[in-house]
Amino acid sequence: MKILSIPINTDRKDFEAVVEIRKAYSDIDGFFGTCILTNENHNGNLDDIPFICARAFIQNPKKVPEQQRYIIALQSRGYGKRIIIDMISLNEENHEDIAYDYCQRTEKIHSNNQSSDKFQSTNEVSVGLAGGLMIINDNLRFTGQSHSYGNVIYGVNSNDLACYITQCCELDAVGRTLNGKSYVKDLLQLMINHKGSKEFYEEWIVDQINRTNQQIGNHLLTQQMNGLFNMKIADGNLHDGDKFIKI
Repeated sequence: MKILSIPINTDRKDFEAVVEIRKAYSDIDGFFGTCILTNENHNGNLDDIPFICARAFIQNPKKVPEQQRYIIALQSRGYGKRIIIDMISLNEENHEDIAYDYCQRTEKIHSNNQSSDKFQSTNEVSVGLAGGLMIINDNLRFTGQSHSYGNVIYGVNSNDLACYITQCCELDAVGRTLNGKSYVKDLLQLMINHKGSKEFYEEWIVDQINRTNQQIGNHLLTQQMNGLFNMKIADGNLHDGDKFIKI
């Protein structure tokens, strides 16, 4: 299976995933990128097949060269019919602040539910998290890891996935993309095999365990496993799993 990357103009007003991410970060100066990743055999009709929506937002750096922390946030809707992968990089001192802010902006955590323990709050949302450092110079490079969330997300290195996603969103990232592309390809196949099935998340867990050989930190396993569990609960509460709702 080959992957077809379809860039999406971030000025579009008719694609809900674009509207949501632009609205979420409209008060911060930065760069947006969005694309659709799908099987090349989509025949121009995305309604009939699973697809991944990749979204990237990079806050303008205070100086160049600069290092900014980033997070990868991964979530599913409609039991694997749609998956969203977000790469968010902000001028923040730790990954918990970026993740907590992201969860508030995308309504995973409501603004009236303030918590002094941001890490614990992000352990209870319907999204998997990982992160590292983005080095901003003439281009973008990804390295390192988050102390709180690690740099492995559902079986793939977050730096490799972030580099691939950012390139697909037509932002100037350089580095290893083969692992990220291979992961997206396998994830699309998993979605095709099990789309709409209520066992999708169980199959995803099996896939994660096989990829990591169970060599994964307990705190990371807890956050991401909780994310899958809460995604399944959210899907069960949706009336229409084909739509992005509060992403």
